[in-house]
Amino acid sequence: SAASLLVFKMLRSAGSVFILFFLGVFGYTVFTAGLEGVGLFHVTFGAGFFLGAVLAKELAAKIGWRRYSLLMGTAAMTEGIFVALFSRTDAFMTALFLLGTAYIARSVAITVFNSLSSHLVEERFRGRYFALNTVLSYTTMGVTMLLCGYGLNLFSARQLALFAGVFLFANGALWMINGQAVAKTLIEVQES
Repeated sequence: SAASLLVFKMLRSAGSVFILFFLGVFGYTVFTAGLEGVGLFHVTFGAGFFLGAVLAKELAAKIGWRRYSLLMGTAAMTEGIFVALFSRTDAFMTALFLLGTAYIARSVAITVFNSLSSHLVEERFRGRYFALNTVLSYTTMGVTMLLCGYGLNLFSARQLALFAGVFLFANGALWMINGQAVAKTLIEVQES
């Protein structure tokens, strides 16, 4: 179960780095909003992460482990939907809203991931687990960033962002299928 969480996070890192990569591309080139546009996209990124962490905390207090596990998949799918919508919009303010909502969902997924990982991994292995998670995530992000740069020679920024949205949605959907087994493990951990 802990291994499936790592795979989930690694795939999310691949999909999400597209969005980090395109904060500058969309702000400066697609929307021609200049450096201010790039700055607003980054502010939206930070605000979304903050609001998502608050939302995850509120939800965690109200739902059980089985639903909490599935919340991560739902949040990932939601992020994918809003990233796909972001890739198609022509209005800058709408793009800010869509991206902000995507980042709220992403923050919820990350918060839940960290919580589930802490419950699934024995305390003596936790440090190594999170270190491995960081190495896998950043390595995946680096490779994906390189592919994004190359991909701009072949596809438009909007096409690549749409692909990222579909990829993130599919990652969440796969987790929803696998999440039942993780939820069962978590319930067993809670009961033992």
